[in-house]
Amino acid sequence: MGRFDELIGPLRRKLEAVLPFLNERQQRLLYAAEARQLGHGGIAAIAEAAGVSKGCIRRGMVELEAGGEPAQRVRRPGGGRKPAAEKDPGLRPALMDTWSRTPRAATRCCGIRRYRPASPCADIQ
Repeated sequence: MGRFDELIGPLRRKLEAVLPFLNERQQRLLYAAEARQLGHGGIAAIAEAAGVSKGCIRRGMVELEAGGEPAQRVRRPGGGRKPAAEKDPGLRPALMDTWSRTPRAATRCCGIRRYRPASPCADIQ
């Protein structure tokens, strides 16, 4: 029987009520603050109550101790998937070529809208 066994249930309910309103960083900071308040064994208790890894809580503690201004970004810049056209420069011309050869009826049945350039005389009154 652990030191915080009787607190796991109330902690779990508290976190379930608050976490949907927080982003990833805010959640880590909340976990860290709660663990710090509990003292020795707090990381394990919060990890069990929240269902997250101890490493997640430790990262939150590092961020909490670093202090500073609240970050505008949740994730570091440069993350995420690169655009397909950036990875394969020939993709856009190949798609445009395919698109220009697609029969109009095929685009209508699929619900695809084709780009129609304005008439060269459209801006002449």
